[in-house]
Amino acid sequence: MTTEELEILIKQGEGYNIEFKSSIPSKASDLANEICAFANTAGGTIIVGIDDKGNTTGITTTDNITRSRLQNVFSIIEPHIEVSIQELTRDGKTVLCLQCKSGREKPYIVSGSIFVRNGPNSEKITSADQMREFFQLSDRIFFDEGPCRNFKHPDDFDHDLFNRFLTTAGISNVLPQQTLLDNLQLVTNDHQFKNGAALFFGRNPQRFFPQAITRCLLFKGTDKVHIMDDKTFGRNIR
Repeated sequence: MTTEELEILIKQGEGYNIEFKSSIPSKASDLANEICAFANTAGGTIIVGIDDKGNTTGITTTDNITRSRLQNVFSIIEPHIEVSIQELTRDGKTVLCLQCKSGREKPYIVSGSIFVRNGPNSEKITSADQMREFFQLSDRIFFDEGPCRNFKHPDDFDHDLFNRFLTTAGISNVLPQQTLLDNLQLVTNDHQFKNGAALFFGRNPQRFFPQAITRCLLFKGTDKVHIMDDKTFGRNIR
């Protein structure tokens, strides 16, 4: 990850795939729970040294004591999960990035508990219904995170709209487009466009989601019986 890629993630803010920590938690389990939740769902990045508002708090350089604490975090997750660790500098301070992919050996457990990602939060599965759902849908992800298997890049991708989005969001487009797509988590690990990406940046998303339209009706009076005008609007989300 480069410093430019780090800025993109921070601009996105916390969410389903991103978690900020102002410092390394004193309890190994607090960080292990977050990694476990990402591994059990769609993967994600934990940025340590950034507070909830995106300000840089920084961390102490990862000396032997800090590295030992991190190893303790990873050791209490079963089965073992690979986590990429990288130090970057922001505002003159050290920031630690922990990247975890969606695991292939679900469920991942910390101290006998299963954690999953629910929106911007990590939650422990506590009920029998939740447990049953998890094992039935061990690869569960939100609809917008699912792959849009028929979407073809670059043919189905609206490049002009994507560039306007980058400008509006204040994201530099000096990086290769594929890198930007990866950093914005618009594609899956095997580089298939996600459903959400197709809805936002597809040239014609209705080709893949016929139901993704807005229908506007003009009625005569208030009884909604006589239709005076009926229009359907498609295209992508703007």
